Amino acid sequence: MSLGYAEFIIILVVFGTLLAILLFLAWYFVNRAKTKDKQFLIEKGININDTNFRSPSQFSWLKVGIVVTGISLALFLLLILEKFASIGSTFGFALILLFAGISMVIANFLGKSNGKGE
Repeated sequence: MSLGYAEFIIILVVFGTLLAILLFLAWYFVNRAKTKDKQFLIEKGININDTNFRSPSQFSWLKVGIVVTGISLALFLLLILEKFASIGSTFGFALILLFAGISMVIANFLGKSNGKGE
């Protein structure tokens, strides 16, 4: 089964939109949690300038880049496997999830190693 150009573009747009929505939701909930933490500390009388809060503009794009790279490597491997071997769509989906999961674990460990773990 081969995808045509139009179907490939539609799938690419759908996955891109889904990725954008997921990234926005992650950003929103992280910032909301940080705001609630700051409000709680202010209510308790703790000076928030002494704490180790990062501003929302210092979001770690390294983690997002690692996850996107992992997913793109999975897609690249799928293209190669589809060219030389007949594979099912379930295997392809599982491979993408596997690479995404591995890249999330790597991003988590890299974020904690420099003392800025989120």
